[in-house]
Amino acid sequence: MANSIHKTFHGQQEFPYEAFSREEKKLVFVVREPFLSKSSQIGLTSGVLFQAEELIIESQMPQNGIIFSDGILSDYMSFNSGNIVSIRIADETAKLVMP
Repeated sequence: MANSIHKTFHGQQEFPYEAFSREEKKLVFVVREPFLSKSSQIGLTSGVLFQAEELIIESQMPQNGIIFSDGILSDYMSFNSGNIVSIRIADETAKLVMP
């Protein structure tokens, strides 16, 4: 994963922190556990999506495939061979309310 982030952001030795405003419409993503083997490849493991862009992923995993967001494994959905997911910036935004 770290190698992918490094590669995605132009091979910089240091990745400078650049804050962006809450109003900015962009989605930064990283595949947490890309699996490279003799029979599987890794083509895309991190990137940035902007408004009106979408990432479409089709599963080729025969069984036990899952997909989830924000590191909350309990919110997973089955993602087995033939399933397709489209990821984009939502039209509506959520508001975080803290007690």
